[in-house]
Amino acid sequence: MVSLNLQYKPKNPCLYLSNSSQDILFSVIVPVYNVENYLYDCVQSVIEQNSTRTEIILVNDCSTDKSGEICNSLAEKHKNLQVIHNKTNQGVSISRNDGIKVAIGQYIVFLDSDDYLMENGLSGIGKIIPDKGYPDVIVIQKFLTRREPASFTTHQLFDDRIDSSGTPDDVIRNFNSSKNFYGNCWCHIVKRSVLIQNELFFTPNASFAEDQEFVAKLFCVAESFDFYRGTFYCKRSGSGTLTHKLNYDTSVACLKIINGLCEFLKVKKLSDMKRDFLYARIQSPLAQFTPQLINLNRSEVSQLSKTVEEDFKYLEVLENISRDFNLFFFTKTFGSHLGLLLYKQSAIEEIMLLLEEIGHEEFYIFSNNIFGKAVARLILNEGYPVKGILDNDETVAGTFFSGLELNSPSILRDRPADETAKISVLICNQHKNSIDAIYKQLRDIGLQKNRVTHKSFHPQGATI
Repeated sequence: MVSLNLQYKPKNPCLYLSNSSQDILFSVIVPVYNVENYLYDCVQSVIEQNSTRTEIILVNDCSTDKSGEICNSLAEKHKNLQVIHNKTNQGVSISRNDGIKVAIGQYIVFLDSDDYLMENGLSGIGKIIPDKGYPDVIVIQKFLTRREPASFTTHQLFDDRIDSSGTPDDVIRNFNSSKNFYGNCWCHIVKRSVLIQNELFFTPNASFAEDQEFVAKLFCVAESFDFYRGTFYCKRSGSGTLTHKLNYDTSVACLKIINGLCEFLKVKKLSDMKRDFLYARIQSPLAQFTPQLINLNRSEVSQLSKTVEEDFKYLEVLENISRDFNLFFFTKTFGSHLGLLLYKQSAIEEIMLLLEEIGHEEFYIFSNNIFGKAVARLILNEGYPVKGILDNDETVAGTFFSGLELNSPSILRDRPADETAKISVLICNQHKNSIDAIYKQLRDIGLQKNRVTHKSFHPQGATI
């Protein structure tokens, strides 16, 4: 257990299992790490909410910039704000867990320190809660992503037909049918007692996909839901420090999340609807594991195989997801080490076949995400010429990854027809709506249909 150094102490942290206050409706938990440029705006967005029954918990995870000082300054100004200073860097999962344990609000709100809440969101949810009988979970319908300087995109988690009048299985059935589920913890306002009673916390030492596991389990233990049909949250794109990385540790984190969901499936008595829901949720970290794996060297794969054998005992549940050539098929058939190598090779060969189909005289990867970066690095290592990476995020234009310049797709516009005919693009975005929009964008620029394709890392070609 991390030692807590609270600047503001309204209660005894040791009593977190029973601490609560009818006066505080919301506890907003903000993990903080090197966000000096965004932290004030983040906290101010909570302060300015039309809600007087709110506490703010900042968990400073050994920031090396001025974030810690800003936390202390904010705590001096606002009596409803407390600060936890971790003595060692613990990661986002433990930071959120510590916030949950010391919180006194009836409901937990998760907020990343480089993001902010939309105006009057908490007051809107505060009206829903008593009217709907204090539901276990409130799911927000809309959030924004912000690309600097001020370009916004609205994302909708569910359509207006979904309602809370049915059973939890009915709610889950609606999300299963829509195939449009966001596993971000900040999309869900959660009754704290549900987390404590079910001992539901974030998996420690997993800083990748940790909220996907948390939210999937939350949906299976919650007994009541309701929905906030406004725009609640703004996610800054490309600004955070809690970003996805391609390395061995992230590969292990992915498998840890997958194993945790598999264990939950195996040991819990769940309805068929909830089991199907969890199988669908496992597909996302599985997809995120593949680009990690294809960038590992043989020594790292060998090390990873030993970790699989020693620590991940529940991956056999993956057999129920698909009988195609998936991760479990390879590891079960050929053993952990050879199975991982063969699974990696099959993924690489699939990407190479796509590349040959569209040509590569002037070749680009679309999307500055973990999938696009993994494919870019792989193709470079295979000796293919890659011209660059395309992305609609203006903040990354002119930056580089593995020697490749990132640019807006607009750089392809107004090229002579004979040059445009030679341009090929492999789209690595995994969201179906985004994929469709990117296809249209590239066609409008003038690229030929047979020169653009998409790589899905999701099992059975599913998209999120």
